[in-house]
Amino acid sequence: MGNLDRLVVYAILCIPTVIYLQDEASMSVMVGTRPAQVRNIEMKDCTKTVRVALWRQCSEREVAVGDHIEVSHVTCRQCGVEKTLQTTQHSTIVVSC
Repeated sequence: MGNLDRLVVYAILCIPTVIYLQDEASMSVMVGTRPAQVRNIEMKDCTKTVRVALWRQCSEREVAVGDHIEVSHVTCRQCGVEKTLQTTQHSTIVVSC
């Protein structure tokens, strides 16, 4: 099992503190018949980079590129060979110094 696989399995509960690398603008998408905000970011630890979709209230959390952040309660999604993470209604984002 590679390091990303271990990170993804662990990520169901909590992503360890990693450096926030890249940000995209928040956008509104339709989920069923209702609009929802989503913002995609990239996070990196000492071994891997992973894309994370921040949904709803998590998309509004202010973080800056280079911040060390911890994201809890995420789910894993496989898109081809790439694994991505998505926040849930229970997710939290903590910015640490």
